[in-house]
Amino acid sequence: MKDTLCFQVAQGVPAALVALTVGIAGAFIAWRQYATARAKLKLDLFERRYEIFMAVWTHLSFIKEHGCELMNESGPKYEAFKEFRNNIPQSGFLFGRDIERYLSEINQNQMDLWGLEIHSGLRALSPSESVKKSELTAWFDRESRYAKVRFKPYLDLRKWK
Repeated sequence: MKDTLCFQVAQGVPAALVALTVGIAGAFIAWRQYATARAKLKLDLFERRYEIFMAVWTHLSFIKEHGCELMNESGPKYEAFKEFRNNIPQSGFLFGRDIERYLSEINQNQMDLWGLEIHSGLRALSPSESVKKSELTAWFDRESRYAKVRFKPYLDLRKWK
């Protein structure tokens, strides 16, 4: 009876069940590790993106409150400017071209406003320069409040982009 095929198959069933159970447990553990690694990547990316958002928002707020002129290379205004400028190159990798273009637009508008502020300290601005300065000042005021909306698709973890 021990030599029959059915008996030999029946002897192998427990080992097959153990192997199947171990395989399923291993697959479940691997899937959980994948899910954990993915969540960690999302968190790390969120933290890096949030740092850039805060640098942009702080920079826009300083310009809104104090203007663009950087009196010297020290102090909170210059530090906000430096941190903002250092984030422009990596913004394209972390967010995409739209945010990279937005940061470049902020930088260009800041340089334009800064130039007008310097000129207004040396001489009276022409009517067109005064209008341009007012438009840029209003732009920074609006963007200091609107920046959150631009960054929201990248920082809302429920709708990950």
